Amino acid sequence: MRNNVLIIHGFGARGRANFFPWLKNELEKKDFKVMLPDLPDPYQPKMQEWIKALSNFKADINQKTIVVGHSLGGAVAPFFVDQLNREIKGLFLAAPANPAIEKHKQHSRIEQVFSQEDLERLRKIILKPIDWSKLNKKVKLIKAYFSTDDPLIPIQSQEFYLSKKIQVQVLENRGHLLDYTFPEILKDILRLTNS
Repeated sequence: MRNNVLIIHGFGARGRANFFPWLKNELEKKDFKVMLPDLPDPYQPKMQEWIKALSNFKADINQKTIVVGHSLGGAVAPFFVDQLNREIKGLFLAAPANPAIEKHKQHSRIEQVFSQEDLERLRKIILKPIDWSKLNKKVKLIKAYFSTDDPLIPIQSQEFYLSKKIQVQVLENRGHLLDYTFPEILKDILRLTNS
């Protein structure tokens, strides 16, 4: 069985954005199968439509699968994995949108960047309930990455993941993790698949 990775982009993004093409290329060099879909209507996302699109990959998801989610994709990824009736290898969340954003919104620019309509749409996704204790049992490693200067996901929201017993890595001055490379996540994926 081959190692495989499913990458879930965020709001307003596509599979060809940010670090996704670089990560796909680096993993394919190591013989990974990488699934990098463009999810429907990224500027007006609806959880049920994104989950339906991701369900097309269920047949490929197994105990050697790692799911990567960025930003809003970091909220969709655990929800999607929670719905699966199988164990997977890893879940890596980069600058993940999460319920604690609301509590710490004074530390971000989220209300200046998004319209009230967009914020309400995002809340419907971010606040979907996830059984984190069940998720921790079915995923070998869950890790979230934050940046000290992310304008959208306040560093303080890492407390949400720490309270769920999720590993957290804080990166210095990397903004919303929109770089064209992401060596830390690549290193973690390779380390996990070699363990």
